[in-house]
Amino acid sequence: MFLMHDNKISWARLSLGIAGAVVICGALVIWFDKPVFAFIREFDGSWARVISAVSNFKFLAALFGGAFLVTAVMRIWRRYFGKPPRRWLRDANITALYVASSVALAGIIAFVLKVFIGRMRPVLWEALGQTGFYPPRAEWVFNSMPSGHTAASFAALCIFGLLWPRYRIPAWIAATIIGVSRIAVGAHWPSDVVLGAAVGVISAASIRTIFARISRKYAV
Repeated sequence: MFLMHDNKISWARLSLGIAGAVVICGALVIWFDKPVFAFIREFDGSWARVISAVSNFKFLAALFGGAFLVTAVMRIWRRYFGKPPRRWLRDANITALYVASSVALAGIIAFVLKVFIGRMRPVLWEALGQTGFYPPRAEWVFNSMPSGHTAASFAALCIFGLLWPRYRIPAWIAATIIGVSRIAVGAHWPSDVVLGAAVGVISAASIRTIFARISRKYAV
């Protein structure tokens, strides 16, 4: 990742990671997007559609944002009208805040990139044999790169892995499966998913660093 032990971003690692993502995306766009897309599309099915539905960044932001509000209210109620908040409630509150913030940041970055990259979605290639980049465009069919679902999923699951290191590997595996599902349903090219993953990871690292600077109580 891009974080050091004191929760600060390593700009050298970040620069190297961004450069690597750009190179990989470029190679995919030029040579490998179509064959890899065609291969993964063979695995389309209900599994991919269900995963895609629950990994939407709006859904994730609403889910964890709501969880944060609920746990925050419970903490306030317990503090002034009952017992002090238990540790699990505090942990749930902070985790929800981290995840919701990471997903929101990833969603904003992904939307801006989508508009200014203006890439045709693969559905147009399958239906009409057309591909290309036409920036700036806000229409859905020209908002393929990066994958918003993948960005949100990597942001949520990476920050979760940072907060709970024992679940880091399962979180990364789950995020990767979500990215693959977006290709399987025909919504994105492989390079869209790679860039979305990069946006998600960077968003998670940024939120971790920002919150650590704001207050030590957020540095779990």
